Amino acid sequence: AALTEQQVLLLGDSVSSVADVVLSVIPLLRPFGYESVLLPVLPLEMLELLEAPVPFIVGCVLETGVRVFNRDLIAVDVSSRGGAEPYYLDEVATPIPPLPQQEALVAALEPHHEALRQLVRAPPPGEEEGEGELLQAVAAFLGVLRGHLCTIAARVAAHRITEQGSDVTIFLQSSLLASAEESEKSFFSLFVQAQCFEQFFQISLRS
Repeated sequence: AALTEQQVLLLGDSVSSVADVVLSVIPLLRPFGYESVLLPVLPLEMLELLEAPVPFIVGCVLETGVRVFNRDLIAVDVSSRGGAEPYYLDEVATPIPPLPQQEALVAALEPHHEALRQLVRAPPPGEEEGEGELLQAVAAFLGVLRGHLCTIAARVAAHRITEQGSDVTIFLQSSLLASAEESEKSFFSLFVQAQCFEQFFQISLRS
């Protein structure tokens, strides 16, 4: 949802917990970035911002009693009571396009996610030992995720040409979409229009 610039609302138990989740989205997207509105915590008096026609990732405390009428808003309950499953506030909204090879990614991340859950629920004895194991588990999880996103980045970067004797580089969107599987086309169609794609494309030209 973040890579295709959807409107995302993260609901948490407290200001600190929901802010931590919102800010953690940025490193999860690497090697891509996030160029749209990012608000770790939205104050109660600013809830009308959820109706703005712009992409955003916004955090809000559950007790705030969020009431919005934005049918495209994707809400994710990251509180201790929620299951962290995204849902729409309106059932007629456009579904979130899946990442390319998303099922394979989820399967690869599952053992690392379970290891993290176990460490959080029952941390090892000793502060240094527990912190070390937790950091290793986080690094393993992020390594799998980043490897998958780097594969997507490489696929995108492969569809560009530079004219001989010129610094002009052209991105071949039609070539990328033609090479994508049918289940991937909705993601790539939205992604190549996003600001994070533009940023990635400009950075890749300098590499």
